[in-house]
Amino acid sequence: MYAGSGWPECPTTCDTLAQQIQITCQLNPASAFWINNGTASPVPPPSFDVAQFQVEQLCMVDRGMAIANHVDLNTHELLMPVGFDQQELQVAIPAASNNPQSPAQVTLTGFRSGQVKSIQIWLTKNSDSANPLLWYAPEAATVLYAGTIYSQYQNGSSLMWNLLDGTKVPSVNQTKLTFGAPFTVAPALSQYVLLPFGSSGGDDFEAEVLTHGKPILNGLVNLQIVAPSADAYTAHVVYNYNATLVFSKSSCEFRF
Repeated sequence: MYAGSGWPECPTTCDTLAQQIQITCQLNPASAFWINNGTASPVPPPSFDVAQFQVEQLCMVDRGMAIANHVDLNTHELLMPVGFDQQELQVAIPAASNNPQSPAQVTLTGFRSGQVKSIQIWLTKNSDSANPLLWYAPEAATVLYAGTIYSQYQNGSSLMWNLLDGTKVPSVNQTKLTFGAPFTVAPALSQYVLLPFGSSGGDDFEAEVLTHGKPILNGLVNLQIVAPSADAYTAHVVYNYNATLVFSKSSCEFRF
């Protein structure tokens, strides 16, 4: 088997495939993200006429960089490490869950076979209909599997540890809308929490460092969340897996 780190830095793998690559996108209706404060002129449109999907393609300098010219992929495999994020899970967090003595108790299920590298969590405030994309980090979060604590952050300390264990701050600049005539806009920060199952091992853009995760299989993961305020929230949870793209015999598939 061959790993991708020994090949030129930016070769395309399209020469290894015989079938087309298909990407499916689901677009919400305009009513899901247009908000009218009652005084807007013109009124936001009920639908769109044109939609655009754009991707980036990296081209080879010459055909000599093609992987198929170096390896017979009918008898060998090319392995490309990737991260795989499972579909988002939404869980209701009741009001008054901001007491550290009585956190919200959530049971996480639906894990696929494979190594769970981490769990990503962010909260949205149910009462804030004007800002459905404004994320809040839990004040505290604890992950337990089979009675063992794998991640535990208290008093908002997840921001510091996610920065130390990763390569970037777990937040993004955002704007917050306030209803009125007209709307008012203020700077805000959307934050999330990454709860790891494996030791930290950052990527340095020179080589891919594999950090093993935890095989959950059909087990249950218990999650304890302390909300940042007494409001009712919705917790958004994503499972992050180690995975490998396997190129062989003119096809490609995920391997967990």
